[in-house]
Amino acid sequence: MRSGVLAALLLAGSLTVARAEDAPVPPAWQSPHARSHPLVGRILDTASKRWISPAELQHRLYLSRWVLLGEQHDNPDHHALQAALLAGLISDGRRPAVAVEMIGPAQSEALAQVLSDASQSATPQGYTDALGQAVGWEQRQWPQWSWYRPIFHAALAARLEILPANLEREQLRVAGSDTSIPLPEPVLAAQTEAVVNGHCGLIAPEQALPMVRMQVARDQAMADALLTADRHSGHGGVLIAGAGHVRRDSAVPRLLPAGQSVSVAMVEVQDDQTSVESLDTGDYDYLLFTPRADREDPCQALQQKLQGKSAR
Repeated sequence: MRSGVLAALLLAGSLTVARAEDAPVPPAWQSPHARSHPLVGRILDTASKRWISPAELQHRLYLSRWVLLGEQHDNPDHHALQAALLAGLISDGRRPAVAVEMIGPAQSEALAQVLSDASQSATPQGYTDALGQAVGWEQRQWPQWSWYRPIFHAALAARLEILPANLEREQLRVAGSDTSIPLPEPVLAAQTEAVVNGHCGLIAPEQALPMVRMQVARDQAMADALLTADRHSGHGGVLIAGAGHVRRDSAVPRLLPAGQSVSVAMVEVQDDQTSVESLDTGDYDYLLFTPRADREDPCQALQQKLQGKSAR
């Protein structure tokens, strides 16, 4: 019986199953808002609109060559769940490469040096922190290292390959102006809508086009990292990235061989969404619901920023 992910989730303090197909009992979540929401901790199979157990999710991930775990960057519960799901795959006997959005090609050499230093594996805690320091995590403006640390610790403890899966700023600038980047109409429509919504509807669709090209280029880089690693090892891969990058309709899954990847989005619950019928399930295979993180209104901050630019 494969019970690795269930055990890992329990150890991570993220899910406790009350019934095989029903809601987990809320544990010690880190995010403070809506912990008592009825969907917190539940897992939705979007195809069947059915709630499934962590054990069933783990089994389905185990059977998939590429496992794409989408997060909201500033929610610590999402990273705890990613670490637990990765640990579950490892305990089941999988040895996937781990491609990480938060690391780019400029960190490749430093990353390789840390991974090749087998002597550090004798002190796993220090080994993990050495990786964070080597790639300059704190200087790259991602959320705090301590939230992501368990993901890297699980990968390093199992001696998994860790891959940069992003592009550097200059590469993104070039991609944003590159009209040769192929944008099939459904992808263009979905990505444009996502970028406009991500900017709170404060930009026009034509303003979004350079950002759409950047997003598509980053999706391609992530897919390339997974495919390259699989060609080397034959063990598939896990992607750690923002949820937008793991959408089936317009992001990384469309760039991988059909039928061999599975996408899981960690989703913050909303007060007006308390049943399957009230949910916008998006274009993911599975949704895993969590409390909401504590953050300022991003739309208000963006509006002030745009108003400041227009005033100059």
